[in-house]
Amino acid sequence: MREPNNTTTMAGGPNAARINAELVARLERLPLTRRLTLIRVIIGSATFFDAYTVLAIAFAMPQLSTEWHLTAGEIGMILSAGYVGQIFGSLFFGQLAERIGRLPVLLITILLFVSMDVACLFAWGAASMIVFRFIQGIGTGGEVPVASAYINEFVGAKKRGRFFLLYEVIFPVGLMFAGIAGYFLVPVVGWKAMFIVGIVPALLTIPMRWLMPESPAGSPPGDT
Repeated sequence: MREPNNTTTMAGGPNAARINAELVARLERLPLTRRLTLIRVIIGSATFFDAYTVLAIAFAMPQLSTEWHLTAGEIGMILSAGYVGQIFGSLFFGQLAERIGRLPVLLITILLFVSMDVACLFAWGAASMIVFRFIQGIGTGGEVPVASAYINEFVGAKKRGRFFLLYEVIFPVGLMFAGIAGYFLVPVVGWKAMFIVGIVPALLTIPMRWLMPESPAGSPPGDT
């Protein structure tokens, strides 16, 4: 008689309770190592610049609207396009992370919102900026929930609350940094400076690819 595959087992087969208990026990045994500290820095930095990217357009907009002679409707569409994209990104990438794992999805989302930062530098009008911001929103919307799940799956229950709270603080700090960057950079360098700063997360994909493991609970069904 053929043994049930892992997908069937995890979905509710006879061994599901045992496997889930083993997974929880494994999470509780994970120590706080230097490698975990590296993971926290990389994911935290990505989330920091994710937050920065969300708000960067707001501080670029005063100069951008003057340069492109934007209407009030166009300004509203550009500002809201990223938030609309985040809805689709969070829904799609959240499900995808359950199928292929957390780490591949994190790489995809970071590359997506960074590549759209580059695209925004070459936007030629309201329509192109709306499209680029929408696609960028898909990436930023997917990164936050998947990163949260990824980082939580390396910490036991006793330390998870404090650990996750410190991680969540990074997002508003990134928003604050966008305001500081906009105040000092836009009047001197121009609106494109906001997007140039946002390209920094591209550097994070290098250590992520080779130094970060998949989370204990994030391996796709069927992996051994």
